[in-house]
Amino acid sequence: MVQRVMSEVHLPVKIVVHTRFAREPLLEALGSESRFDTVAIDDAGALAEGLRDAQALVLPGQAYAAALASCLRTRAPRLRLIQLLTAGYDLLQVH
Repeated sequence: MVQRVMSEVHLPVKIVVHTRFAREPLLEALGSESRFDTVAIDDAGALAEGLRDAQALVLPGQAYAAALASCLRTRAPRLRLIQLLTAGYDLLQVH
């Protein structure tokens, strides 16, 4: 009997940080973890491209709008987590 052992390849989790609020502490904390590939993106046009292979997005709730929701649906197939820096997620439910 031949037994095949598959090794898992653990690539860093790409996290896009789309905020200027508390940006430096966020980048410092996330950047200290080797399992994360953290990218800060300010420009809305660059955000669409940056989200293409991202698994997580960090942003303030007020930055979430219909255009971003559409972008996430069409250009972020690997996205698994949206972390808001604000309380509540009412805007996410609307869009």
